[in-house]
Amino acid sequence: MNYKNKLMGLSLIIVAMFSACSDEVENAGRDSGTGDHRITFAVSTQNQPNGTRSAFTSETHELGSVKMEGKLDGKPVYLTAEISDGFPGDNQPLTRGTQVSDAKQVDEFAVSATTQMGDFPDVLDLMYNVKVTKNNASSGWSTETPYYWPIGKKLNFFAWYPYQSKNLTVPKENVVTKTHLFYEVPEQVADQEDFMMANSYQIEETNAAVSIRFEHMLTAVKFKTSDDFPACTIKSITLKGLKYKGSHCVPASGTIRYPFNMDDDTRNFTLNNIDKNITVNTETELTGDGETFFMMPQSFDENTDACLEVLLVMNGVEQTLSAKLKDITANGYGYSYWAAGTTVTYKLSISKLSAEVTFFKGTNGTDGNPYTSHNISANGDPFTVDLKAPTSVNAITARLAYEVTDGDGNKTYEVFQDNLDLTGKTTADFTSPRMNNVGDGPGKAKKDATPFVVQIKVNSTAPITIPSDPDDLNTKRTYIPGTDENTWYTIWRGTMFPPNYIQDYKSDPKYVIVARKDGTFGPYDETESHEYWEVDKNHPVYGQGKWQIINPTWGTKLRLVYWIYELTQNGQCPGNNEVYGEPLQKKDGDIWYWIAAAPTNDLTKCYLITGVGRNFAEMGQFVSGFQVGIDWKTTSHNFRYAILKSSL
Repeated sequence: MNYKNKLMGLSLIIVAMFSACSDEVENAGRDSGTGDHRITFAVSTQNQPNGTRSAFTSETHELGSVKMEGKLDGKPVYLTAEISDGFPGDNQPLTRGTQVSDAKQVDEFAVSATTQMGDFPDVLDLMYNVKVTKNNASSGWSTETPYYWPIGKKLNFFAWYPYQSKNLTVPKENVVTKTHLFYEVPEQVADQEDFMMANSYQIEETNAAVSIRFEHMLTAVKFKTSDDFPACTIKSITLKGLKYKGSHCVPASGTIRYPFNMDDDTRNFTLNNIDKNITVNTETELTGDGETFFMMPQSFDENTDACLEVLLVMNGVEQTLSAKLKDITANGYGYSYWAAGTTVTYKLSISKLSAEVTFFKGTNGTDGNPYTSHNISANGDPFTVDLKAPTSVNAITARLAYEVTDGDGNKTYEVFQDNLDLTGKTTADFTSPRMNNVGDGPGKAKKDATPFVVQIKVNSTAPITIPSDPDDLNTKRTYIPGTDENTWYTIWRGTMFPPNYIQDYKSDPKYVIVARKDGTFGPYDETESHEYWEVDKNHPVYGQGKWQIINPTWGTKLRLVYWIYELTQNGQCPGNNEVYGEPLQKKDGDIWYWIAAAPTNDLTKCYLITGVGRNFAEMGQFVSGFQVGIDWKTTSHNFRYAILKSSL
């Protein structure tokens, strides 16, 4: 297509400013270096107040979504409107069809001027539809034929842009209050233009140029797809049944942005040959340079049939999506409307919320690969929630809960972690509860491995697709506003393993004492004990290779031995709470074994403790004896506990 450059933008810079220290004053003011009384102009545009070069920040708000007619790959498509004040964009040279975002783009405009006649109506006695051009040397604006200030008179000015537009008719009326401008939106999008008006009242002759502040009189309309839109090719966009022409009264005072007096005639506007290929997971602008629709401001109530149609090709099949513009309700109003001087961006989306839960994100398991198992420890495992939410979502919260299934298959949930705020986030890091004696306590812990889930609850102004239950991926779930605000959706399912009791936790490192299952310690070295694991073989903290049996003759470790001995003799659970593991028991009748090895794996410092010790004194004898030369060299022994290598 032969697209002409269009910019979306708010005015950010006042082109002509005049001060005592500026050459702009000398060249664009009353004297203009000639000493006469010529009328000159200083121009600014909407949202660019005279007297400052500071940037204007556009505010954007989103209206509710509407479900479009037609589906893509069996999924509903939603249309959302985003409203921005002004025409935001970059400053670039002005051509027909360009959105004016800076006064530098205004190279010429038309102006009429009247003499203020007191209480009598103003009369077009000074200027009518006079061309004003920019002086690049002085950065000011002036008429080609000089006009001079009448002595002792105040003047009223009203101006419009662009000059001599073929879409604009300005019939001359002798009395200003009866003057009307007639405007018609061209049928071809490439011919549409940013129509602006300005006025300035009761201006006395000064040493400065007359300030002219243009305001956008039309509504800029753009289109894009959200990053959840499926791969396809957009062929054309059509706005149907729109009012496209009307008149505007030029007021004698006050604001110039009165509403147009619209004709009832309607017209269709089509942007053809777009041929925009949509890439998955990429937000795509459908209206690029020269493709913005400039429409007459208008409302869409129950009596209007204005609609949008989008023609696209997906998987080789041509399809049409459509929606009525009146169904997108403006906040605070019972109807939809386009306001002058605003940009309306319509976004097409599947309105799908995606959420991914990852435990130990970026951390490998004991096999050297990312930890993908859903076996989780109640000692507190880190997890990350990555999500993409449609802009219609106002709030999103997560929680963790045990999942209890009765005999009939009905599920209930026991929450053990909640109020995890995900609102406005694309990623959030959390840690599951530390349900051990040095964390949050075992109050919510289970003594057996128990199914648990991660769930989310959302609040949205529009229907959105929710991720499927991980055990039922073929069933699609849709959130409905006003119905599902209190619904919790399961997005991840795993198994929570019981916590471990931590003994001697004031030392460094802090050790976990384990009493979960029997292990085996083989002859000669401790390598077989390293085969022991809990939670999951590849768990980054409690997996295979993370365990060892320490030398009990070293300081605090000896006290650890006494503690284990007492638990074993008395058949107690660690922490006297079965949630931390089974009771320690004697093995092989009265004989129990505890194997200890130095961290250096020096076989001469390996110890076997065996016997039927009944008190600490006897236990001490076991610790100090039985070195090299006993049956640990040739016999495998059971152990009922292990010591975690790493610090907690």
